[in-house]
Amino acid sequence: MAAAFLDFELAGGAPALQLCVGSTENLERVRKQIAHAAAKAGGAIDEIELVAITKTHSPEKVSEAVEAGQTLFGESRVQEARAKIPELPSNARWHFVGHLQKNKIRYALPLFELFHGVDSLALAQEMNRIAADEGMHPRVLLEVNVAGEGSKFGFSGSRPISCANKWKSCSRCNDCRSWG
Repeated sequence: MAAAFLDFELAGGAPALQLCVGSTENLERVRKQIAHAAAKAGGAIDEIELVAITKTHSPEKVSEAVEAGQTLFGESRVQEARAKIPELPSNARWHFVGHLQKNKIRYALPLFELFHGVDSLALAQEMNRIAADEGMHPRVLLEVNVAGEGSKFGFSGSRPISCANKWKSCSRCNDCRSWG
């Protein structure tokens, strides 16, 4: 199943993907709003996955969300994920959603099925090198800085096609799979 991300607001303008992990009622409310948004957009609900962000939430809270049927989680801190993921049910799936530092790639690769923010060719090449050493094939999403803000990470947004072409032509990125 492909992950899809909807951009919509909850009642009162709160961001839709703000999920208090562990709250069964909140999880159900978010799922209903995703279903409503999918129907409104003419999309299929079975093509959408909710990524519940676990940053600063305890393993106990995340376990409550798993018990409520949430199995896809996002984490933005490698050190927190290394401590948290082994304590959680094995059916939980994980995405890395933060800025990945090169010195943490080796620790992150075995933990996450998808990396949301590969923001430079240098990072992609280093991920690929380590993945090849470890016999892994991580899936990645390229992060594009569309606003061109110097304080933000990402490939230059002024030429997203150029970014994609650089990625495709990179002979040193054979073990990373761009996805999405």
